Amino acid sequence: PVDTRKTDLGIFQVLDFSPVQGPGNYHLRAGDITTRPFRIGTDVWRDSIEKVINFMYSERCGTVIPGIHGVCHQDDYTVHGDQRIVVNGGYHDAGDLSATGNTPGMAYALLTLAERLQQGNDDPQLLNRVIEEAKWGLNWVLKTRFGDGYRSTGQNISYWTDGVMGNADDRFGQAVNDPEWNFRVAAVEALASRVLKSSDPDLARRSLATAKEDWQFAADGLKKAAPVPEVYGQRDNLERISFGAIASIELYKATGDSIYARKGVDLGTQILASQEREIQPWGAPMTGFFY
Repeated sequence: PVDTRKTDLGIFQVLDFSPVQGPGNYHLRAGDITTRPFRIGTDVWRDSIEKVINFMYSERCGTVIPGIHGVCHQDDYTVHGDQRIVVNGGYHDAGDLSATGNTPGMAYALLTLAERLQQGNDDPQLLNRVIEEAKWGLNWVLKTRFGDGYRSTGQNISYWTDGVMGNADDRFGQAVNDPEWNFRVAAVEALASRVLKSSDPDLARRSLATAKEDWQFAADGLKKAAPVPEVYGQRDNLERISFGAIASIELYKATGDSIYARKGVDLGTQILASQEREIQPWGAPMTGFFY
């Protein structure tokens, strides 16, 4: 049956097949229109996951990807005083070139999926592949820190470089001591320490020790950080404290230390204070969104 509904966005026809729960291949039919077959089941996302992970692999920077590129961007680096770190590794981004700061988020997503697969314990092949890709991103997170709160956030690169340091095509930037970034990577490292505890205990221990350091750098930096201007599409205070809440939760789960729980509650309270609670008198009355 087709249910016609009128909303603020227009008139729609709704087909509700939510009671159908049995695994299998189905199609929908309304009048003389029939959809293509689709699956219902617990495994419907597996093919999509494999495709995404394979795409991530093809976007790896700093290594040979057969049929795509060789070892790349060996002359792109971040400077901190008289020190520098080559920032290849991680993943390319815009134009399949930039070695940017999207790598921590990608690693966090993969580790989150790995943890869910570990809990289900029903797809070891996929779990191993997810962990393999997550470790590629994690290793970039660990290698791009100077150990004193300063780290690289990646490097924007719009071309292939020749791999030779000291000539005109080098790209480099300055390290930052940014509480948002230190919270961001601390969350990745803390989650990795749990996910890798059995399969790679040495890397798990290193990740947890690093997470504690990076979290402390972030917590100390947050106390004296200037407010971030509210500019649409740019970083803002809500984003910064949200990364802090996530990192605190992950470290509490990894250690059981109440210092992380207390910080998570404090930052979570600030997040809630950023939410609009009153209904706004608009054409479509809204509330619940965040400033």
